[in-house]
Amino acid sequence: MAVYILVCITILRCYESKGFYMLPIFELGSKFEPQILESYEFTEAPHEKVKGAVVYTLEVGTGDTLLTVYEGLLHEVIYQNPSWFPWTRKRKLRHLFNSYSSNLSWVEFMDNGFGKVFDREDKELYALTSRAMDYTTFGTAFWHTKKH
Repeated sequence: MAVYILVCITILRCYESKGFYMLPIFELGSKFEPQILESYEFTEAPHEKVKGAVVYTLEVGTGDTLLTVYEGLLHEVIYQNPSWFPWTRKRKLRHLFNSYSSNLSWVEFMDNGFGKVFDREDKELYALTSRAMDYTTFGTAFWHTKKH
C-alpha cells in the first residue's frame, strides 16, 4: 500500500510540475482572433454583465480557462485550473505572473482574506488570486472598470 501511494504521489508531482507550463498565455489588450482557439475544445457565450462582450471557455489541463473579448480586444483571462499541491500552486502563480509582467513588477494593493488583488507597475493590467478556489484572473485596467 505504501509503495502504491508513493508511486501515485510521484506521478502527481511530475504532472503538476509540468502541467502549469502548459497553461496558455494570451496578450491582453490585443486584437482577438478566434482562430487561435482551433487547438482547444471551447464554448462561446455572451458575458452575463457586459452587453456585447463574449466569453470563450477553453478546456485546458485540469480545468477551464476563460477569455473575455469586448469590442474585438481580449480584456480578461481567468485560469480555473486548480493545483493539487500547495508547492505547485506557488510555482503556477509565479509562472503566470511572470508571463503577464512584461518585465514590470506587480504591486499587491489588497488582501481581503479570500484572495489578493494586484496592479502591474504601469497600471495597465490587474490580477486577482483566490485562495479558496485557486483561480487566477488577469485583465486590462479598462475591463476592470467596465465590468464594475
